[in-house]
Amino acid sequence: MLLKTTSLLCMLIALLAITASQAEIYKVVDERGNINFTDEPGDNPAEPVKLKPSSIISPPPVIPINNQVSEAEGQRGYNFFTIKQPLEGETIRNADNLKVSTDISPKLKASDSLQLYLNGKPYGKKQKGASFSLANIDRGTHDVSVKVLNEEGKVLNSASVKVHLKQTSKLLPKPNPTPVPPSP
Repeated sequence: MLLKTTSLLCMLIALLAITASQAEIYKVVDERGNINFTDEPGDNPAEPVKLKPSSIISPPPVIPINNQVSEAEGQRGYNFFTIKQPLEGETIRNADNLKVSTDISPKLKASDSLQLYLNGKPYGKKQKGASFSLANIDRGTHDVSVKVLNEEGKVLNSASVKVHLKQTSKLLPKPNPTPVPPSP
């Protein structure tokens, strides 16, 4: 019964589409000389308009973006992966050590690992933990990225941020503290 109803509904939709595509269009000039186009001529004198056949253009094929997970990888992929700390564009002052923490969903699988990259080069070893510590980092702007790798080393997901490390020069004298007025 459901198949008959579905078939009947499809035939009605197709019939309506054919009827709509063959509808007449009329050019009507009103009392003020304005030109209107309509599918119902009404009481005013109307001139039928002959239209060229409509063009049908097929959409281009869908090309998957590199960071999309394929169906084969869908069962192994991660829905969410980001660097929580430091924030994108953050300026970190007077620190030569940097802490990086990530957030991943679902939880990192036993066969996968995380690899930290500093300025495009691997930093340290692959690990299972979501936090990294970088020591003795020079001042300046750095690209920090973390990649989720499977056991073959294939990148499953990645996240990156740009951070700015600022250091006070040891050659400059320390500023004098502002005196605090005595309390009454």
